[in-house]
Amino acid sequence: MNNTQEKITSEIRFAVVMYGGVSLAVYMNGIAQELLSMVRSTSLSLENPDDLTGTASVYRDMAKHLSAKDKGAFDYRFVVDIISGTSAGGINGICLAKGLVRGLDNLKALEKTWLDEGDIDKLLNDRQSQPDRYNSKEPKSSLFNSQRMYAKLFDAFKEMQSAAANKAPHIYAMDLFVTATDLRGLQLPVLLSDGKAFERLHKHVFPFAFRSPDLYPNRTQDHFTGDYDPMLAFASRCTSSFPTAFEPVTLDDIMLFLKQHDPKSHDQFKNNLTEWERLFFSAYSQSDTGIPLLKREFADGGYLDNRPFGHAIQAIHAREAYCPVSRKLLFIDPVPETQDDIGQMQEISFVKNSVLASFALPGYETIREEIDALRRRNNWIDTVNNILDKLDEQNIATLKTIIEKHFLEFQDKPEPRPGNVDRTIAKPRLFALPSPDPAKADNSANSPAHDEEVRLFWKNVSSKKSAEKLTACSTIPAEEKRSDEELPKYDSKDLGEMVETLGSGYTAYHYTRLSNQTDQLAQMIIRAMNAERRPDIAKVVTQIVTAWRKDHFASTHKDCDKYGKKTENMFFRNFDIDFRIRRLNFFRKTIETAIQAKSTKELYFDLIDEGKIPDFKLDEDFATAIMVVYNAIVDSIKQLYRLKALLLSDSSQNPLAVTAALLRARIESLPEEERQACSLPPISDSFDKLADCFDSFSDRSTGKATFGSNVEYLMMRMNVIIKKGWRGRSKMTGQRENGCDGTVGVCNRIYDAFETLGKKYPEITGRIWYVYDYGYDLYDSTKLTLLAGGQYGEGRRVEVYRISPADTVSLWDESARNRSKLAGIALSAFGGFLDREWRRNDILWGRLDAAERIISAILPESADAAMKTESILKAQKAIIDETTRDWMKDLEGSRFSCVKDSEQYNRLQSIRKLLDSHADVLPDGSVPHPPEWKTQFSSAYDFHREFEPEPNLRRLGRSSAILSSMIDRLDGGKGIGGKISAYLKTLNRVLLGMLDFSTPKTMLGVLSHYWLQLIVLVSVTMISAGYLLGSISSMKAAGITVNRCGWVLLALDLAVWIIRMQLKTRIHKIGLSPWIRKLFRTPAAASIAAVLILALLFLASETMFVHREEILTILKTLWQIFWKGFLEIITQQIGLGK
Repeated sequence: MNNTQEKITSEIRFAVVMYGGVSLAVYMNGIAQELLSMVRSTSLSLENPDDLTGTASVYRDMAKHLSAKDKGAFDYRFVVDIISGTSAGGINGICLAKGLVRGLDNLKALEKTWLDEGDIDKLLNDRQSQPDRYNSKEPKSSLFNSQRMYAKLFDAFKEMQSAAANKAPHIYAMDLFVTATDLRGLQLPVLLSDGKAFERLHKHVFPFAFRSPDLYPNRTQDHFTGDYDPMLAFASRCTSSFPTAFEPVTLDDIMLFLKQHDPKSHDQFKNNLTEWERLFFSAYSQSDTGIPLLKREFADGGYLDNRPFGHAIQAIHAREAYCPVSRKLLFIDPVPETQDDIGQMQEISFVKNSVLASFALPGYETIREEIDALRRRNNWIDTVNNILDKLDEQNIATLKTIIEKHFLEFQDKPEPRPGNVDRTIAKPRLFALPSPDPAKADNSANSPAHDEEVRLFWKNVSSKKSAEKLTACSTIPAEEKRSDEELPKYDSKDLGEMVETLGSGYTAYHYTRLSNQTDQLAQMIIRAMNAERRPDIAKVVTQIVTAWRKDHFASTHKDCDKYGKKTENMFFRNFDIDFRIRRLNFFRKTIETAIQAKSTKELYFDLIDEGKIPDFKLDEDFATAIMVVYNAIVDSIKQLYRLKALLLSDSSQNPLAVTAALLRARIESLPEEERQACSLPPISDSFDKLADCFDSFSDRSTGKATFGSNVEYLMMRMNVIIKKGWRGRSKMTGQRENGCDGTVGVCNRIYDAFETLGKKYPEITGRIWYVYDYGYDLYDSTKLTLLAGGQYGEGRRVEVYRISPADTVSLWDESARNRSKLAGIALSAFGGFLDREWRRNDILWGRLDAAERIISAILPESADAAMKTESILKAQKAIIDETTRDWMKDLEGSRFSCVKDSEQYNRLQSIRKLLDSHADVLPDGSVPHPPEWKTQFSSAYDFHREFEPEPNLRRLGRSSAILSSMIDRLDGGKGIGGKISAYLKTLNRVLLGMLDFSTPKTMLGVLSHYWLQLIVLVSVTMISAGYLLGSISSMKAAGITVNRCGWVLLALDLAVWIIRMQLKTRIHKIGLSPWIRKLFRTPAAASIAAVLILALLFLASETMFVHREEILTILKTLWQIFWKGFLEIITQQIGLGK
């Protein structure tokens, strides 16, 4: 890891949403490659950043440009920390996340997998997909070999794991959400006002996570190690189970496959299954539907959630910040919707209306709601900041009043000064610096006495020598200043006294903070008992915590004295983590602003008289000193985030889990009617009444401890952890591990840092103390009240950008050319599977489109326009250079034998000649716009868009055979479902028979299947011809004979077909190896051949011999007609392919 001079890290964070797109997964792979390259360019794991090449070097130059704009104050990092994907996007999202967490240099291995294994000839679910190795069901249940899909994904993840040996992560946190669809549905309750309803939840999401042990030592998570590869492959297989193409998958299917082909991975899967059920299927442990999890069929996530914004947005809201952050949301839409032309409005027929209602509209998913919600969030953040700016002057005036009051009361007890000093005279000088140097105190003998009085005041404030005086009204607990002090007067102040100190706006703030803190404590207990999906239990827990708080704390001294309660300020001191985080972040941002501006002005917080300080310049010594404070603040924020995350974790990591489980057992022991009563007044308003309600049932269920003691211990335990922190025990050694500090340790760290700063810079430090103790409350009382009820996470705007072929026009404008960049959009997005050249093309455009959009998102300001244009050109050149070099190498072997490959090779070579030359530099040293390589690429580059007839007709024939087998698998059943199934089978045979007739097959297919259907056509023709000939008197006898022969031939053919299908079905049901099945097929084929021979002997009857001349003439004519028609069909198919 490179050690550079200490600077503040500023992060540009990306959340990425990836849509589904079948074969357009190849396009998204190119985008994933660029996102990895972007993150890697500024990764702290790089040993030699200057050795970066390709687009990574371009992104790093952009980071340096941004740092230079900020006068070198910040080091910029590009981070992808949230990914949400569905179907094809889900697969690429998993690969990108694993690559980032494992610290990979690139995703070339995955690109090779898409190029080699994304071939429809390997995907089709017949003998060419290696069914002996990747066994599929018989009759078929999917068009593509589903087991092969899982195996290849699993292999790709294992290869990534091998490539990542001993590499450090590029990121410190990752949340990955992969959607799927539970076809059975999970029945869960919906809580109503007076009961509950039930509904099925079909949406499912796999929440993979990573937390670096360096940042989160007490909740290290890593779901991207090799141990998790089988589950990553399972999630990939689920989310991409596109209907018909891939069958739904169960955990049982995967375990059986691994048991047969990879026993070691099977044992690993089996051993981890209990843990994985908790992590990825937690809802299923709280529902009794009678369907085991292992047998539940999961299918494509795009059924119900093809645009999974919600998961990414929720993760953004939950994300914390401890450095300057800019948040971007990228969503990848490979097939963006275009604006329709305004045409003549036509009537919607009943047929179209039915289609819209049944198919089109239910599957049409919008993103408007999510984007509008983010826009409203951004606007409200801007509004709140404007309000705070306008109230800032008023808050400063209030704070000055508090400081002036303390100044008049100030006494320097250790060193009383000679003479009388009238502090009333000195007060106007309180906010003016006695020295032109803001960093030093004036010790000269000529300083006026009142200036000396002001200096001593700020000196004592900065060193906290008069803490017993100054904390009389302070809102920060003195216990946290020094843990062995007695409880401060702050804790004894009631709401009225706080309003008197901080103003009338404090009341609403007080109750908002009280409500938020109560809800958070309840949520900690709910998660500790794993009851997030049990709204009935969650509601009771919230009522218990609320009643407990009311039983122990009150707003007024009157209630405190009357009932022996403590003030609600004490409740905040004991439990409020969020307030401390908000306050520290306020100071963090203030120091960052000062360092960025290289000025100390921000650190005076306007507690100065304007025009009396000649220079606010931040010198090197002060920059070093303030960085010590900054680091203490950042470290404290991290500690508090760890503490909060620990208490909000599930039962496997939550230190409250055991006690919370006892409380859950008590709640569940209550009859449902009593449980509902506990969540409603009057019982819910009184902790004593709740205790009586629970204890009346405890003798039957939980026995010894009372409800009250259970809750008291739980809350006491929570208070101790919040104050003192937590050191967990290692599962391996049982020893205490690094965990997190509590509020006492955090505040002592901050106080030590402030006091150290105050020794050299008392004027600034004294003002920091007052803002810390009083001023922030004024600020927070406005901000918290305005933001209450919303989710604002990092507290920054979220900028939304799209990556799609339509958004990048510098190399190829689809609207102007009226031609798509992507080959994969053909055949309803299956096109990428048909041709390797098409997959190469789509990966190229994925990288090009991603690079241009990423650069535009990082440099959105007009002031950066020149840098943006230059960076896009460099990135495009690097991508085209890398891709064409690899592509031409790929074509080296085939370009001499394939015309198409030769043409593409020459096309790429014409572009590379300009890339390798210096044609983009003119004789005078200038660069043409656009460069010649760009012009050549825009004009010359393309891919072969026509379908190749011969291979695609073969694929069509293979597909028809697979679909026929899939139809045979339909279970007829009873009722209307059985009738529909039967009709589908009949229709399938007719349509696929016609298709098979016009589609060439392999020789074995012709002998075993094709000629059976051809004989049907011949026999039908003979029957029809017999009726026509019978109407002619001179040929009546011949007509009868031909008609009879046709019927006999048809009957025999149908008999042979039925026998063949029955034998095929029975053989496939036998649980034997494929080579034994072939032994069964051999006598079956011989039997069929014998029947056909007997049929021919039967047809050679005396009647036929008598009319042999007429029959031969008729058959010759029919054959000529048939042959001519057959040639026309083949010609039409070839034309269709072209």
